[in-house]
Amino acid sequence: MVAVTSWFLWWQRRQLVREEEVQPPTRSCQPIRALALNFARAANKPSTTARLNCWKRPLAGQLALNVDAAFLADDNTGACGSIIRDSSGQFIAAATARLEYVTDVESAEAVALAKGLKLAISVGCNSLLVQMVNLIVMESIQQNSGHSMVAAPILDECRSLILDFGKVSLEHFNHESNMVAHALALFGRDDPPNVWLDSPPVFISELLADDVSVV
Repeated sequence: MVAVTSWFLWWQRRQLVREEEVQPPTRSCQPIRALALNFARAANKPSTTARLNCWKRPLAGQLALNVDAAFLADDNTGACGSIIRDSSGQFIAAATARLEYVTDVESAEAVALAKGLKLAISVGCNSLLVQMVNLIVMESIQQNSGHSMVAAPILDECRSLILDFGKVSLEHFNHESNMVAHALALFGRDDPPNVWLDSPPVFISELLADDVSVV
């Protein structure tokens, strides 16, 4: 880790001398972790294969929003989490919220999407790639369906929020590719609502690094 950090600082200094854009120190932790993780994995594996089920970067100039929800059927409560990253995998913002009453899984996932869209609007996003696990909610938005679902009013809110963007694309993700949003949703079950800007919470730092690791 010391060697990787030293190299990264040297590289940042080199960019500064060349009058290139340098990211602030508060945002250096994530790329350093990712580089260290790449190095450690490469050193421990005699051969590498392409990683499966990994987070997909958005296009340049686009932001990626990952959302997830946790639903407890026993008492109809839940929580949701959302995270926004840029095309380099750099953290932009994240949020969690506790759902005091929610009817079903689709309603919880729809709330997660609505809150994630609001977070993206708050950071000035224009072009957005939404990545989520729940296929029913995603297809209901894409196909303008689901009007008889319990979650219908929340789905309508999501459709309205999408109109505030220049472009929005939705992609289905499996659980293993959505671990950061899942961790945020679990965190939201036991804690009050939180919003993080620019610097991620410590408990997702390793997951963020893992998502941009190439090994």
